[in-house]
Amino acid sequence: MTSILNQEYEMVASANFICSTLLEDSNIVAKEVSCFGLKKEKLGFALKVLDGSEDVWPNIVASILEQIHYGNKETIARLRALRSTIMKSDGGIEVGAVHEVFRLDK
Repeated sequence: MTSILNQEYEMVASANFICSTLLEDSNIVAKEVSCFGLKKEKLGFALKVLDGSEDVWPNIVASILEQIHYGNKETIARLRALRSTIMKSDGGIEVGAVHEVFRLDK
């Protein structure tokens, strides 16, 4: 069942925000994305980044979905497109990269 959040996802957090991106997938329920749920799988996930940064949430959520072998690869691709893994300085010089290093416990 598609919720009003899924139908009007850009009104929740506008385009190119993680919440809207997740809500494009009718199987996902999310708001403020400190947590999100997968309806068909009956799974829920809560996020906490130690420094409080929300910048890496798209990377974290994409990694979670990849690790559980989530079937909608388009959702994962949209999340990956929100945040580059390449970090650049204000001058445009590559200075680092973002890599997820956590693994979900089974």
